[in-house]
Amino acid sequence: MMKLSDKIMYLRKKNGWSQENLAERLNVSRQSVSKWESGASVPDLDKILLLSQIFQVTTDLLLKDEMEIHIEDGPSMDDGAYDEPYMEDERPFVRRVSRQEVESFLDAGKGFATRIAAGVALCIFSPVILIVLLGVGENGIIPLPELLTVGVGLIVLLILVAIAVVIFIVTGLQMREFEYIEKGDFELEKQAVALVYEHRQIYEPKFIVGIAVGVAVCILSVVPVIVAAIAGAPDMVIMLCTGCLLIFVGVAVFLIVNVSMRRGYFNQLLQEGDYAPENKEANKRVGVLGGIYWPMMTMIYLVYSFVSGNWHISWLIWPVAGVVFAGISTVLTKEHS
Repeated sequence: MMKLSDKIMYLRKKNGWSQENLAERLNVSRQSVSKWESGASVPDLDKILLLSQIFQVTTDLLLKDEMEIHIEDGPSMDDGAYDEPYMEDERPFVRRVSRQEVESFLDAGKGFATRIAAGVALCIFSPVILIVLLGVGENGIIPLPELLTVGVGLIVLLILVAIAVVIFIVTGLQMREFEYIEKGDFELEKQAVALVYEHRQIYEPKFIVGIAVGVAVCILSVVPVIVAAIAGAPDMVIMLCTGCLLIFVGVAVFLIVNVSMRRGYFNQLLQEGDYAPENKEANKRVGVLGGIYWPMMTMIYLVYSFVSGNWHISWLIWPVAGVVFAGISTVLTKEHS
């Protein structure tokens, strides 16, 4: 008894098409065809109708298991032609990823995401000591020259940023082991696909909670500064509240980056969403943009903050920069598609 997945595979091969060839005719990704042939998913009704037209068979023949395809020539069901691994394609030199490799990548990804998120948080925490020292120094609480106070604060800032940079570099080097996944030059075996779907479903509630808590903390972080300003608190108190604001924002960003990266690894393995093959070129362009854009925003943030001394306001540069970057990325992606 032939299933729909077997029939799609047989008819595709009978026509001499690769999975990519069939995907182009259906206006879907090759990954979708692979999932249909493995039984991991079922085509939508409109795709069933299109398949029947392309293969020149009836929809009943495709959908009813009891209806067999009369094989006059070509590969039979017993000659091994249907032992095709999940996501197999006729393209050469494409690495097949096993269940064990997926487990190794996901396990390593937990550490990668945590370290990258910690590095980002350290960059946000870096000016806190400087802000606090400036606040208490202006009120004479610490009897130190202003130049020395600023110097100590800057040293701490640079140390934290340096630690963050080291984390980014070391983590990047460690991730090179899985560079083929980053580039998308791989195919998942059937068991590996099932494993990724299972892990993503389990992780989804953690992702939702992490994003929700991170966004809420980020929004509420400005409350102490607003209350202090309304109450007419001294500058020292406002500066201390600004330091607390950056700490809260750092914690929030840590949560958001951590859960987003870990969830992104699932989509990366499944080559879905932003990691779909058709989005590769657009992602490269966005990546190049990010490599220029974010260092420039960091420079603007630091220069403005030091020159103006408005640390309690300059943090707004980051959410505004994020919105602008998202808009530019969307335009680049749409232009490519």
